[in-house]
Amino acid sequence: MATSTSPMQGKICMVTGATSGIGLITAQALAQQGGRVMLVGRDPDRGAATVRRIAQETGNPQVELLLADL
Repeated sequence: MATSTSPMQGKICMVTGATSGIGLITAQALAQQGGRVMLVGRDPDRGAATVRRIAQETGNPQVELLLADL
């Protein structure tokens, strides 16, 4: 996880399309920098798997899923 001097520390970031592609890369980068990341997706299973993956790979437990079909 990022150090306390991270510019994303204390920030909440919402990322749509975060289960694949550029959304996934963006969510990973924000989590790596210490941000609290809210993934927005419509598939609960795929979203939960992505949350686990990002949290595990970045060491940041502040990754959550919001279900929405935009």
